Amino acid sequence: MKVGMKLAVATLAASGLIAAGCGGDDPEESGAGSPEDAVSSYIAAGQDGDGERVCELLTTNSVEAIESFSDGECADLATEGVSDIPEDFEIGDTEEDGDSATVTVTGDGDEVDIPLTNEDGEWKVDITAIEVPDVSSEDLSVPEDLSVPEDLTTP
Repeated sequence: MKVGMKLAVATLAASGLIAAGCGGDDPEESGAGSPEDAVSSYIAAGQDGDGERVCELLTTNSVEAIESFSDGECADLATEGVSDIPEDFEIGDTEEDGDSATVTVTGDGDEVDIPLTNEDGEWKVDITAIEVPDVSSEDLSVPEDLSVPEDLTTP
């Protein structure tokens, strides 16, 4: 799995989006009766700019995380960055284990696992369960020629 795709997922998750899915489903008609339906409906709603529907397809914890992280209403924040979601993603394998599931989504040569939770009989995307990729210290190195202005140094 490519680190870039996982980073995009984690970044967009903070604003209520997941950079995976497949477009074309009518978010008003598609339900969340299966994990695959939930992911498809979630992405379709995001691509259609329907923040209210996006939030309906998120777990309660995910909505709370978006609102506390962003200090706003989920529906107002949930469609930010949606133009970055390619429409050619495909829903792949699904693994269910009780009230948890993972749907594998592929596209543009990348693959990502989307976690879901069954809440009150409906499958919902659980952005709080997205695993952020490990980033090595090499990836975070500071260029040697970087200098810090004197006014930003500690007195």
